[in-house]
Amino acid sequence: MKALRPLLILAGALCGTLAFAAEKTSTPSPVEVTFQNPAEFSDFTDSSTSRDSGQEHLMDQMRAHLQDRAAARLAPGQKLQIKFTNVDLAGDFEPWRGPQMNDIRIVKDLYPPRATIEFKLINADGSIAAQGERKLQNLGFLMSSPFPRDDSLRWDKDMLNDWLAQEFPRKK
Repeated sequence: MKALRPLLILAGALCGTLAFAAEKTSTPSPVEVTFQNPAEFSDFTDSSTSRDSGQEHLMDQMRAHLQDRAAARLAPGQKLQIKFTNVDLAGDFEPWRGPQMNDIRIVKDLYPPRATIEFKLINADGSIAAQGERKLQNLGFLMSSPFPRDDSLRWDKDMLNDWLAQEFPRKK
């Protein structure tokens, strides 16, 4: 029986993981978020030494945030396509501070979050309700208090929240 215990635990964990994955993929989001050539973005990395360090993780975080926040602002049947064509995250790396600072993003008002996006809002009947390109920036980002405070993308997500609120006001 003791020999079977690790196998049973592993089997239970695997079943739970598969059930979670099936549940997660069974309801597709009405919000599609893509990133066009992220390797060429102004500043979309976790490190000053590598242009693509952590980009997949950053894209996943921004995609999940927008899918969660934007979906609540859409009418039933509507779909929203968002394409990032450039991102400049809040803060920047200052490698002249020394090699131990290569992976530390310094946040100052000198380095505000910026993004260029293209979007298309599609109605349930397939007609286009709105579309366009927006150059987003939040010059006063340090004056806000976005939560959670331990989120490294809090100011960037706050900028996206402001855009969503302005572009897609909640229906009453």
